[in-house]
Amino acid sequence: MVHTSPVTPRAPEEKVGPHLKSIAVQRNGIYAKLLKKLNTINDEYETHFKIFEKELPIAAKKDNLPIPKSFPAWNDAYVEDVHKVKTIAKRLHKRIETAIEKAKYYHP
Repeated sequence: MVHTSPVTPRAPEEKVGPHLKSIAVQRNGIYAKLLKKLNTINDEYETHFKIFEKELPIAAKKDNLPIPKSFPAWNDAYVEDVHKVKTIAKRLHKRIETAIEKAKYYHP
């Protein structure tokens, strides 16, 4: 499990010049784009989990066999892992929002 700490506030006496602000703002944008991709991937996983659950009994019926117990368990493990990634993605989103808000107050 990944442990994170809240964003450390910048001390009032710290100065952030235009170049430092620029790189901070660029990183926030890059991280936001990467998070958007991650959320898209998580959504795709959710779609495929539903498809798998729908198609599994159909395939078993066509084979005239019961659904192997390992198949749903295998899929459930993926569901659990994606849920963990989604939880982390929510924390990342909050961090990005906080960083963007802080960047508004950077001054030399």
